[in-house]
Amino acid sequence: SNPWMNFVTMFLIVMGGLGFTVWYDVANNYNIVRKKKQSKKRIFTKLTLHSKIALTMTGLMILLGTAFVFLLEFQNPDTIGNLPLGEKLMSSAFHSISTRTAGFASVSQSALRPGTKFFTTIWMFIGGSPCGTAGGIKTTTVAMLVLTCLNVIYGKKDTECFGRKIPVENFRTGFSVVMVAIGFLLTGMLLLTVFEPQQNFLDLLYEAVSAIGTVGLTADLTPNLGIAS
Repeated sequence: SNPWMNFVTMFLIVMGGLGFTVWYDVANNYNIVRKKKQSKKRIFTKLTLHSKIALTMTGLMILLGTAFVFLLEFQNPDTIGNLPLGEKLMSSAFHSISTRTAGFASVSQSALRPGTKFFTTIWMFIGGSPCGTAGGIKTTTVAMLVLTCLNVIYGKKDTECFGRKIPVENFRTGFSVVMVAIGFLLTGMLLLTVFEPQQNFLDLLYEAVSAIGTVGLTADLTPNLGIAS
């Protein structure tokens, strides 16, 4: 419930997760706009495609994650159910941001509702943006794959975003990253279900995705796992 602890930590997580190339790009464009006394809107329009996708995806994931956690955990007395409205929103935002790379928790992860746990695994798997301190398959990779799927559905030949074409080589690299990550996850889950047949499948999935995404969150299961697991 400490706003300083929550918001400072959230700010640091987001900045680290955006990536250093995005920092440089935003700072560089800000200086150009300031010196030429142009509209501040040009700071975004002049950014590289990578920066635009990273910033947009980061913003969307924070907002969607906060809303989802808030709605699912609103009446859960073991997490945010007994908190005032403002603290519920703050805790929901903290969880949404922390799950994508940092591994800090302000509420019990084992007490989360099943829907929240499953949603969290998706956020942990995606992670942050490239060239930063975050793990996961990266926001830009997910955005590129989603855009490619949409273009196929609508019968378009090229993958475009913000009026720019995404090279096929980028798509191949992103697709390969996702498939390798899924391969490791499926292998890990297969072994965990063999070694830990008595454990809840969703909790095992939570631990496995957290490990692959280098997040560090746990549903209080890891201390109770066997040596092989």
